[in-house]
Amino acid sequence: MFQRASPRLLAYLALGLSIVIIGSSAIVIAYAQAPADVVVFYRTAIASLLVAAPFWRRVRTGPLKPGKGDVLLAALGGVLFTVNSYFWSRGIQLGGPTIPTLFANTSPLWVSLGALFLLRERLKPAFFGGLLAALAGAVVMLAAGGGLAGGSLQGALYGVFSAVFFGGFFLVSQRARRRLDALAYFWLSTAASALAALALVALSGSPLTGFPALTWLLFLALGLFTQVIGFLSISYTLGYLPASLVSPAQLLQLLVTAGLGRLFLHEALSWQQLAGGALVIAGVWAIIRSQEG
Repeated sequence: MFQRASPRLLAYLALGLSIVIIGSSAIVIAYAQAPADVVVFYRTAIASLLVAAPFWRRVRTGPLKPGKGDVLLAALGGVLFTVNSYFWSRGIQLGGPTIPTLFANTSPLWVSLGALFLLRERLKPAFFGGLLAALAGAVVMLAAGGGLAGGSLQGALYGVFSAVFFGGFFLVSQRARRRLDALAYFWLSTAASALAALALVALSGSPLTGFPALTWLLFLALGLFTQVIGFLSISYTLGYLPASLVSPAQLLQLLVTAGLGRLFLHEALSWQQLAGGALVIAGVWAIIRSQEG
């Protein structure tokens, strides 16, 4: 019994770890003095370099032999991730960390539609009730924070664009993880993501050098913690839990981002925002219960 439950328990622990780490990364991006496409390139390039040796060792010595279709599917996930990360990073630079993170995490809407119509998943009414509650809580947090104006509006729009591609990333990742283990999918998708980000940098003409020492340290932190630990955790989780659960759970990132924004960027948190956060937590819990029932 314990052995059957153990991988699923580890998947939930990995999910929680990814939420904390990725939610924290919004603050790191806000401090990084670099264009959004450059931020995405360094975080994915550093991560792919760090994990390259374990990946190739697994290919040489283990049963892992990714086929052409597996590589292409992982590469698609990487490209979707690059576009998502670019829009999210750009939104943070324009409107601060909280609002773009809020709108980027409306991706459960797109994941739910994809799960219904593309993956043919059957979702219970309790799932949609939880999703609506979580999204309503996110809207309460936004309204309590003063709504949208100026850079916040631009940040919100970029967050919406990010959500669409983030939803696609989750759906592709779930499909790819049926054949690839977490390490294989992570490295293949992250390497493809770095190449896609480099193409964006080449098109935009953004500089890859000349940044202050703090920015290089933040690049390293994003590559090591956000990408390797955070998204490798998501890759592991998607091998055991459906994307229609993992994606809504990422709404909890908003609580992490808002809390750290209060601590480091002096973004005030009102009781209405705290109430909205509680509604987000209740909605995500309802989603998890609907998947487990």
